[in-house]
Amino acid sequence: MIHRTAIVFKVKNLQELSIIASALQREKKLLESEIQKSEATLEAFEKKYAMPTVQFIEKYSKGELGDEEDIMTWAGECQFLKNFKDKQKKLEDLIEECKKHMKS
Repeated sequence: MIHRTAIVFKVKNLQELSIIASALQREKKLLESEIQKSEATLEAFEKKYAMPTVQFIEKYSKGELGDEEDIMTWAGECQFLKNFKDKQKKLEDLIEECKKHMKS
C-alpha cells in the first residue's frame, strides 16, 4: 500500500516561493555531485572486473558472485545510485511544481 502525504506551503509572495525553489535547486546540485561520484565508483568496479554493472546486478541477484568485500561494496553502491536517482526525480518534480506556481 502506498501512502501519499500532502504538504501545503502557504507562501506570502513569489519571493518566498523562489527561496524554496532555490533551496531545492541547491539540494539537486549536491545530489548530482553524489551521483557522479557513485557512477565513477561503479565504473571503476566495471573496469576492475571487466563486467558492466547491469550484468553484475543480474549475477549478484542470482547469488552467483559470493560475498567478498568488493562484491558487497559494488552492490551497496548500486543501491546508493538508485536511491540518489529516485531522490533526484522527486526534487525535479518539486522544482517543476514551484516553477508552475511562480508563473501563475
